Amino acid sequence: MPVLAKATYNTGSYVDGAVTDPESNLGCILVPIHSSMTELYIRPSTAYADTPATFDVYIRDSMSLAFDQVATGVTEYDIDQDDMRQINAVYVNITTETPDGMTGAAFAATAISVFESLMYFTKSSLYLYITQQQLYQFENMYHNCVLDAYKSAVGKLTAQIGNRFNMEGMLSVTDEEQKDDTIRWILQVLTVYNICAPSLNISEPLDMAYKEVYQTIQRLKGGMVSLEEPAPYRNDKYDSNVEVVTTRSSYIG
Repeated sequence: MPVLAKATYNTGSYVDGAVTDPESNLGCILVPIHSSMTELYIRPSTAYADTPATFDVYIRDSMSLAFDQVATGVTEYDIDQDDMRQINAVYVNITTETPDGMTGAAFAATAISVFESLMYFTKSSLYLYITQQQLYQFENMYHNCVLDAYKSAVGKLTAQIGNRFNMEGMLSVTDEEQKDDTIRWILQVLTVYNICAPSLNISEPLDMAYKEVYQTIQRLKGGMVSLEEPAPYRNDKYDSNVEVVTTRSSYIG
């Protein structure tokens, strides 16, 4: 589901922009912020979900290049769109003691995950169907509208094809090259449609895309077409696959 942000890992901790006590083996994560990034989510990795490491967060102002500590001893932290516009780097310093036999950099890379998005795609990709200003207006009225609309889209898609495809496994993929383009497109369109639905301000291109998505879901549900190979079919007692479709354009005769 999430989109990983590109980060580098170093041994040492940062105070006011300077590396201090590099021998302390505190893991430091550096995340450069580029113009297309709209949000940042810092979370415990799956391996440390039960015993999350604590960390401090520093941000660097893009104009003054000054550093500011924005969080201390937390286990997760979010940076929203308004703050992202004003910074060009984020530093994460793990404050939990580094385990024996691990460097600070290795511990940071293992214990902490940094995501550009908690969705199957980045929020900026929604600008294909809604303008940045329109989305900003919706968020001003309803702060969590994007993530809630996305969750609704996932629920709707899972209800339709979840007995045929392994949705949980597919949506947990973080490598962009391994994500399915059809599922990404379906979720993008459904998410934007859900965001715009309360206002009835749905453009003609979005309305056409929604109808195409609906037709595609019905074909996936009926087994008339498949996803990109290797398709993530379910293989358990709950699957409904009678015959495996081997290519996207194959039909069950």
